[in-house]
Amino acid sequence: KPMNEVLSAPGIALHHVRVLPQPTSAPKALFYIYAPFKVLYQICALFWVLLAGIQRPRYILVQNPPAIPTLLVAQICAFMIGARLIIDWHNYGHTILALKLGPAHPVVSLAT
Repeated sequence: KPMNEVLSAPGIALHHVRVLPQPTSAPKALFYIYAPFKVLYQICALFWVLLAGIQRPRYILVQNPPAIPTLLVAQICAFMIGARLIIDWHNYGHTILALKLGPAHPVVSLAT
């Protein structure tokens, strides 16, 4: 939950993207099937919110993680609408993926 100062600031509007339900006690193999659909959903949802679902912003603030696909989509949208992209960077994406897939997995190296 954001700080009260953020929630009460008149110049800040929060727009949340719905999250797909994630299998909790599923085998690792199911993650490889589920993950691409989750990323595709997130890409579509982010494009919708940023390009059609809200008034054209001057700034887009993205809290990271998640980095995949958020940063690329936000950067493309910011460019398309002429907004400035601000990233609140926390490199947990690498850590979370490494815990889930193992540190040597190729997807983990993309998140660094």
